[in-house]
Amino acid sequence: MRRSADRLPTRSVVLLGLPTAVLGLLLVLLPGWSADALGFGRGHGGRRTARLLGVRELVATAVFARRRTPGSSWVFVAQDAMDLPLLLALLGRQRRTPGSSPVRRAVLLCLLLTVVDVTSALRHRRGVTARRPR
Repeated sequence: MRRSADRLPTRSVVLLGLPTAVLGLLLVLLPGWSADALGFGRGHGGRRTARLLGVRELVATAVFARRRTPGSSWVFVAQDAMDLPLLLALLGRQRRTPGSSPVRRAVLLCLLLTVVDVTSALRHRRGVTARRPR
């Protein structure tokens, strides 16, 4: 059994896990809207991709909420590492059109979330290391 000092505070779990759970539910329950918002297109492949990404989000959230250790917060960084290549591939396939596109916005959002997730994972890791006696 893990010591309580090794577990993340409930506030951290909620702040990190709740947005991911909401995103996962949106992707699973509203795949057409989600696929459009991300630039996948409303076709069968776009809806299926949105659903699969949603399931992955929900599984990652469940793993994180169950373990609640500082190391488990890296699951969000791993998700970002999977999302960026997918979005960049979509961006490369997209025609060069002026203005903003859903894929461009999704890439920017993913980059922002990657910075937040890495910062959070490093911050929580340092907090545990600082509390442990040497």
